[in-house]
This record gives sequence, C-alpha cells and structure tokens, in this order.
Amino acid sequence: MRNRDSVLNALNGHSDHGRIEIKKILPKISFTLSLQMRSKLPLLSQHYTFRFGDMVQQMKIY
Repeated sequence: MRNRDSVLNALNGHSDHGRIEIKKILPKISFTLSLQMRSKLPLLSQHYTFRFGDMVQQMKIY
C-alpha cells in the first residue's frame, strides 16, 4: 500500500513539473506567434488594399 502511494506521489510530482514547464513555454510561443502575425499583417493589408484599388480602377473603366 505504501509503495503504491509513493509511486502515485512521484507521478503527481512529475505531472506538476510538466505543467509548470508548459506554462513557462506557452507564453513564449504565443508571444512569438503574435509578433509574426504583427509583422505579416501590414504586408497582408497592403496586398489587399492594392487589390481593392485595382478593382476600383477597373470598375471606373467600365
């Protein structure tokens, strides 16, 4: 019985440690993703505004 408790405690300690590691890593991942999105968003918005401008120009021609 005591042996099982020590195994369970070891497992619980291990899983808590894993959760702490994940909690440390997740903000870094989300931060880098947000940085990448911010750097890509201006490019995307420029691309779509150019596209929209082309459409408006074509509409004026017709």
